[in-house]
Amino acid sequence: MKRSGRDVPTGVFVLAGLAFLSGFVYILFGLIAIMRFPTTATTSFIVASLLIICGSWLISLQPRGWMLATVISGLYLLLALANISLSGNLAAGLIDAIIAAIILVYLNIPATKRVFGR
Repeated sequence: MKRSGRDVPTGVFVLAGLAFLSGFVYILFGLIAIMRFPTTATTSFIVASLLIICGSWLISLQPRGWMLATVISGLYLLLALANISLSGNLAAGLIDAIIAAIILVYLNIPATKRVFGR
């Protein structure tokens, strides 16, 4: 995809799309939970807004989008590892940990960092 004279790499485009999709799913979860669990709904809306902002910054190739995506992926990896540790079941969070690690590696490849001006 071509944006303002720079090509948006396919991986960044896919990550932005997944961020948008996840954000809208969290909005739906928040709307479902709003009457019974207001704290959960509030948390869901906060996460949704962060994901949608991250997706829009990734599409526009802003360096803060790269930073937010890196932070979100790092937190996701830590949560997956905590899930494995606390549940005692390796399969519980292994796929989540692998996905978060792949995203972190992709975001830190020199070509991807160069696109964001890092």
